[in-house]
Amino acid sequence: MESDELGVQKRLRTEGIQLEDTLAQVRKEYEMLRIEFEQNLAANEQAGETHGATHGCRKPPRRTRRGAGGRRERERGAAEGAGWARGDLGGGE
Repeated sequence: MESDELGVQKRLRTEGIQLEDTLAQVRKEYEMLRIEFEQNLAANEQAGETHGATHGCRKPPRRTRRGAGGRRERERGAAEGAGWARGDLGGGE
């Protein structure tokens, strides 16, 4: 029974060491990929700035979501425009 327990402990210790080695390897690979990504990002930003400056390019406008508020404002604007056209949105005259 004690020998079984010692065998299990030895296997557990071996597996723990293997997992630590794998973790160290993955961390090293992650760090290398992170550095590569940052270098590529910096190069792309520089290339984009150079391209924009030489070709008159600029970033496209940022898209925004239109919700119900945008629709209401357009409807209100159309109604006010119609009122002015009919002459019933006062001018104090």
